[in-house]
Amino acid sequence: LAKLFDGQLHQLAVECLVSDDGTQQRVIVYLDQLNVFDSGWTAVAGTIPAAPTFRYIGTSAAFPVAWAGQFYRYRKDDLTVSQLTAADVISADVECVGTRFS
Repeated sequence: LAKLFDGQLHQLAVECLVSDDGTQQRVIVYLDQLNVFDSGWTAVAGTIPAAPTFRYIGTSAAFPVAWAGQFYRYRKDDLTVSQLTAADVISADVECVGTRFS
């Protein structure tokens, strides 16, 4: 994910899958249409984490390489109610944005 800190425009997408029996989860991260992380199947967290102490985007003394860029937009798709795949949604998003920022 280091590319996020280069000052250029990027597309970041996160896909979260839950097994049919609800006991396993898998997180896949895409950066600029490329799969850059796959957690593999792991047990679903038994306890929901506490709310974060700080809620912001920008630099942080606790996390000195915090991302300080800008969001163009946020989008959330529930792929369980459509025939689309994560790749379909990511490609459609790239096509929609096009060269708007180039």
